[in-house]
Amino acid sequence: MFDKHDLALSGPSNTTMPYTARNRHYLGVEYRFQGLWDLEQAKARGVDVGSVVYPEMSPQGVEVAARALLGLQ
Repeated sequence: MFDKHDLALSGPSNTTMPYTARNRHYLGVEYRFQGLWDLEQAKARGVDVGSVVYPEMSPQGVEVAARALLGLQ
């Protein structure tokens, strides 16, 4: 698992691949990568590629998404 000590060793500009990619974050708080950067800053530094932040889902929204995923319409 990635941690900030790994980032300090390899540096955000000395990476050949992102630490995270194509994630969907459903948050009720601001996205902070390891408490350092917001998502756009993480992308600019090559630490993340293609992730998106969405508003936190309600319990009903989670149920609807889970039912659709499991084919339980």
